[in-house]
Amino acid sequence: MSRVLLAGAAVVAAGAATSAFTASNTFDQTTSVVGYGEVTVTGIHVTSVTYNRLASDNGVLDNVEFATDHGTSLAGLTATMTLKHASKPTTNHSCAITGTAPTQVITCDGDGVIFDDFDTVGLTVGGA
Repeated sequence: MSRVLLAGAAVVAAGAATSAFTASNTFDQTTSVVGYGEVTVTGIHVTSVTYNRLASDNGVLDNVEFATDHGTSLAGLTATMTLKHASKPTTNHSCAITGTAPTQVITCDGDGVIFDDFDTVGLTVGGA
């Protein structure tokens, strides 16, 4: 049985001074960087999504954290993050599940992907 999360994120990396993008977006007149976020969840309740930048290059994805308040333990399940872009190859990334129910975090490796190389994020959590 698998549970799938799709998070579309048109992420613009140029000129951003923060160390992380989150699923909530605000518009600020002092910056020209705009992001779009969308989350559709089936089976797992994800409370937030955080896109962390590589400390040495803020245009590169370090990891993505999916916070959950899922009522039962996700221990023993596997998780994989998929990054997509309409004109680039799809890539899959390994994830680790930490914490205890209901406060669990799924952290997925960015594997050095450049923010401009994806606009859709998918998460699959499942087991046998």
